[in-house]
Amino acid sequence: MKNKPLGYIAYEGRSRIDGRPIVVIINKVDTDSANDKTGALVQSFILRSDIPPMEAINTGADRSICGDCEHRPLLAK
Repeated sequence: MKNKPLGYIAYEGRSRIDGRPIVVIINKVDTDSANDKTGALVQSFILRSDIPPMEAINTGADRSICGDCEHRPLLAK
C-alpha cells in the first residue's frame, strides 16, 4: 500500500518581490475536519526555500514573502 503525501509543492521558483528562492507548500488537501463551522481547509505555507524559516524571520529575509508589510516581526519591533 502506497502512502499518500502529506503535502504538495504548489510553486517553487523566484519571489516576485526580490527574486530570492521561495516555495509554496499546501497540505491537508485530502483530510476531513471535525470542525463543522469551517469544514476541511487546505493549509498553505510560503517559505524561503534556501534558509530555515526562523532564520528568514530573524534576519529580515522573509521580505521575499511578506514584502514591506508592517506586520513582519523585524519591522513590527
